[in-house]
Amino acid sequence: MKNAKVIVLEGVNGVGKSFIINKIHDYLAKKNYKIHSIREPGGTRFGEKIVRPIVKNQSMEYKLNDVSRFHLYMAARADNIRYIQENTDRYDYFLIDRFTQSTLTYNLLETEYSFNQIYNIEKHARMNFIPTICFYLHGSTEMIIERVYKRDYDELIKEDGDLKLDTLRKMADKTDKLKSLYVRANMHLEKNEGWEIESVFNGSNSEFAYNKIIKKIEGLS
Repeated sequence: MKNAKVIVLEGVNGVGKSFIINKIHDYLAKKNYKIHSIREPGGTRFGEKIVRPIVKNQSMEYKLNDVSRFHLYMAARADNIRYIQENTDRYDYFLIDRFTQSTLTYNLLETEYSFNQIYNIEKHARMNFIPTICFYLHGSTEMIIERVYKRDYDELIKEDGDLKLDTLRKMADKTDKLKSLYVRANMHLEKNEGWEIESVFNGSNSEFAYNKIIKKIEGLS
């Protein structure tokens, strides 16, 4: 029985995870590998039913607070792990866009839970599962905000009426906080669980980051 390699791409919103993970998928597919991609939150049919209405801000019968959302996300996380474990012999690679570090960082900012509380709940939800390797993408705050600005301009205008300089400053401040929390999460997972985490700088030319990741993937035993 083969065991699929589970590859995670992590990093703040706008750092370029989805763009690079799509390129990795195309590269592996051309080599005739069987690949299953997961974009969290969500992933499985069950997980999507749980989180899509939340992510898309669709109307719900009950208004959820941040803690409720967090636990629903963890239910979806648990189902992703179930799917991976039940199908590890069907695929060569699982590619995951966002995972444990995003849970630790964003919920530390958005809920009243402590780091250890979030970590223990998340670890329980993923049933102590550890991916084969995690690539942590990072870059300058200015570059990240520029990507978000270009990608989400219409949505930002809709929310704000007009895009004020103060809005961009707040986005930059949040990005800086998240970047420092990602570093803390990475260190914690490496020290306490033995995760293999590769830090990759993603600047204006994403080819450099992509090529570095591909070279590492090709070297996995």
